[in-house]
Amino acid sequence: MGSDFFLTIGQDTWVQDPNLILEYAEWPGSVADWNLVFKEARLEDTGTYECQVIHTERITWRVRLNVIPIALEGKEYVESGESVYLLCNTTEGSRVPDDVDWFKDGDKIDKQKYPHVVITKFRSKEGRSLISELIIERGRNTDSGTYICRSSLQQIASLEVTVLVDD
Repeated sequence: MGSDFFLTIGQDTWVQDPNLILEYAEWPGSVADWNLVFKEARLEDTGTYECQVIHTERITWRVRLNVIPIALEGKEYVESGESVYLLCNTTEGSRVPDDVDWFKDGDKIDKQKYPHVVITKFRSKEGRSLISELIIERGRNTDSGTYICRSSLQQIASLEVTVLVDD
């Protein structure tokens, strides 16, 4: 049996992927509701899922799952003295990350090493996403580099930023 399949006999289910759980709700006289639960929805889980019930006839129901990857947005080229503004959106599948870390050229950004960098974090009203902003008021040549945002769920996005210096 491949990893893409479940085997269910009565109320017993076998699945090879430890990230998946098959849940059911029992109603008097029968098992009525089945749910496929992802412990952590990953980008590679994106796809079409099919549920089949075979009793006297075959009933098939398909559901499309789209897992949205972490996104890092901002200008790649900024004039010296202009603001550098990066936005990291960590909207993910079934779980919202607890936190976001920022890095520049592999070095974690904190207030001691980067006092001119402001980092904000906020959750959407519905609580389904965590957004973080990285702001540098007046960009300078030393602010050029590769910026990375990493969610506490270990999803990573990067963007190369170049601060252009006037001659």
